[in-house]
Amino acid sequence: MSTPVRVPVPYRESYAKESTRGFPLKGFPVYSNIQMARERIFPLLPNKLPFSFYAQRLVEDAKFRADLRQLSDLTPEQFDQLSSALAAYPTFLNKQVLGELVGNSVPNADARLTGLIWRLNQMMRASAESLTDALQSLISLLSGKSDEFPKATVDLLKVRIQALILNPVGFSRQSKAEILSEATGAELAEIRVICDIRPVFDIERKTVEGAVAISTLLVELYEPDGSIKAVECRLTEIQLNRLAKRITEAQGKLAAIKDLLKQKGIPLAITDSTTENR
Repeated sequence: MSTPVRVPVPYRESYAKESTRGFPLKGFPVYSNIQMARERIFPLLPNKLPFSFYAQRLVEDAKFRADLRQLSDLTPEQFDQLSSALAAYPTFLNKQVLGELVGNSVPNADARLTGLIWRLNQMMRASAESLTDALQSLISLLSGKSDEFPKATVDLLKVRIQALILNPVGFSRQSKAEILSEATGAELAEIRVICDIRPVFDIERKTVEGAVAISTLLVELYEPDGSIKAVECRLTEIQLNRLAKRITEAQGKLAAIKDLLKQKGIPLAITDSTTENR
């Protein structure tokens, strides 16, 4: 079986509904076919694809190009302030922190600017190419659209993408944290406890003589190919109480770990696979 890996999610319109969990298809206005192809031939592809695979399609998306223009339209002062804030950030640069830094550096900034920086950061760092080669792939393709991106604009974008996306060490730390958080265990899609009543009929199946109460634990997991595997098991009341106790104990352990890290001054990363409330 293939090893589960983070697949870079193609560019899409709605950053607010963005999710890197599993292999989401909803909300892809243009490139759902890319993601679907990646899933269906998953065993035949390497764990990482070159960024150029996505870049060729990104530059054909009018919304992506419009977002790039937001980046090139930043004033020199806004760019300097944002690049300095990203470079100076001491710990993990997740999307929430990025949004705060963008908001502080670029008054009235469109949320899509944060989305552009975050998505390119994730896609470039998750690809098979080095960051330098990934940037060059994008710049070469943009150069082919000289009517929309003249050479001066392309050169400006290269400098700004380098400074805002490739250089910040906080993004590298965050990427490492995400890889480590997904190194073991399957990804949970859904967990439910279903309680129902099942009637007990007489021998002629005409009269309900009683009933039995059943609790069923349903766990849905993402498989490496993006499909969902369901596991069901019955729970007695004793087992249900034991499960609740184990959950409470786990919450206590996590709280103790967080307190220890705080006391030691060790930053705690927030990723899609961590237990932080977001």
